[in-house]
Amino acid sequence: MEGEPLFEETQEPPWPLAMLAPGATAAGVLAVARTISLGARFGAAGLAATAAGLALREVAFPMETKLLAEELQVRFGRRTRFRIPLKNVVRAYYRAYNPIPEYGGWGIRTGQQGRAFNMRGNEGVQLVLASGKRVLIGSQRPDDLARAIQSLTGCETTPEGAA
Repeated sequence: MEGEPLFEETQEPPWPLAMLAPGATAAGVLAVARTISLGARFGAAGLAATAAGLALREVAFPMETKLLAEELQVRFGRRTRFRIPLKNVVRAYYRAYNPIPEYGGWGIRTGQQGRAFNMRGNEGVQLVLASGKRVLIGSQRPDDLARAIQSLTGCETTPEGAA
């Protein structure tokens, strides 16, 4: 049993991103199906878009962040879950970031700054783990998440090197 979450947030992707994969899949199916009738093309495109949308719900959308007494969970879709034990967090603080240059975009990303889990926007909570690894959790409520983590762990609340 996981217990009652101390912080919960669900982030849906921006609508253009949510439509990109089903649209691209439908376009691909239409290109392959050029030899069949117009009605069959639209039927094939509709089936492909529906299948792509359902697949994305399973593994990519939405991003759910849940803070429990012992761990921070980040879940993408219904099947992809990451767990960060709070005993490993030595620093947690608000940070604005630039998703594309720093991490190559949104989603489950790795960049020079470490790992990032983000769905939209440019704000989040920077975690520094006891191992020295850095993990950024994108959030639409980063101050609330940072405060909740800090209250549970008693960790440092300022960026490295800040006075």
